[in-house]
Order: sequence, then structure tokens, then C-alpha cells
Amino acid sequence: MMNSRERVAIALRRGVPDRVPLFEIGINNQVAEYYLGRKEYVFGSGLTTLAAIEAELCGPAEYCAFMDRCYQNGLEIYFKAGLDMICIFPTGFVTPLNFGLHNVGVRDIYDIDIVRESPTMFRLVSKDLDAPDFWCTCIFSPESDTFQMHNDNINTKGENEFARYVDYLEKKPLDRTPEPLQFGLDGLEHAIKTNNDRYNL
Repeated sequence: MMNSRERVAIALRRGVPDRVPLFEIGINNQVAEYYLGRKEYVFGSGLTTLAAIEAELCGPAEYCAFMDRCYQNGLEIYFKAGLDMICIFPTGFVTPLNFGLHNVGVRDIYDIDIVRESPTMFRLVSKDLDAPDFWCTCIFSPESDTFQMHNDNINTKGENEFARYVDYLEKKPLDRTPEPLQFGLDGLEHAIKTNNDRYNL
């Protein structure tokens, strides 16, 4: 019987593995809890995003530890579920403040302050002197377990504001790895080592 790594490699070379490799793009927290036998966070849910923000508000060390746990949980769940492949990428958990929740609030691009306006709403405000008055609000919905952008300065002010944002981006130097992305790269590196040592997904 092949392990997951062998099975996927043969299939990608158009060979015939012992069975079709299995993959799932995402697993929610309820399914994760079933496989792990404990309450844990994994990527892709609004509740996880909320927990990530709360970790980030506690500081970089707590945020890095939270991301790392999510990567490690994902590996364990996919292995226990009998899946062969897992998608882990460095920006996968640099959300919501840093990647994926509308560019207006991304910490990859400029420094922001995170302001909790209610138990479920956050305001992300630019601290970058070259990006004044950029902001967005994000809302967690417990009913749908989603975390989405709610409003931003472009939506509020219109086309000229979008042009100002594009102008800012075009002048932005791209010669450094943003700190949140480095956190993701570190987590990815640890996940690869764990996978090679234990799971062979």
C-alpha cells in the first residue's frame, strides 16, 4: 500500500496509484473537532479569523504561536481523515488583517491599528504617513461563521479615493518581506518539517 506522498507523486506523473488521491480545500472547526477529539482552530472559518485577531492584539508572539497551532492542527486532521494532500501556503493565515480581506486594510502593505468597536466588529486604520485615512471595518457573523469586510474608505468616498490608493501602491517599494508574511513563512517551514517527519501528505 502506498503512502500519501507516493500516491500523489504517481498520479501527478499520470501513473496509476493504488487509489485516487484524496484532497479537500478546507475543513471547518466542527469537523476538525471530530477528528482531533478536542476543540481546535483550523483555517477558513470566521471563528478562526476572530481568534486570530484576538491573538494578534496580544502581540506578535501570541499571533505566531496561534498560526503555528493552526498549521499543525491542519496536518493532523488531514492525516487522520485519510486525505493525501493539504494546501498550506504562507499567506493562508496572514488573514484577515494582512491578506485577503480587501486590500484597504492589509498589514502587508502598511502599518495599521486594530480597534475593536464591538464583540464582532473591528476597524483597521492606517498608521502609515504615506497612506493617510485608509481604513476598513470587518465583521464576524456567528450565524454563518464568516468574517468579512464591511466598509472602507474607497467604498465611502468613491473613484477618486480608489485612484489615491492605486497611486500609493504604485509608489510602494517591494524590497522587503512584510513581517506578517515572514510569520507565515516560518509557520510553513515548521509545517513542512512536521509533515516530512510524521505524515508524508
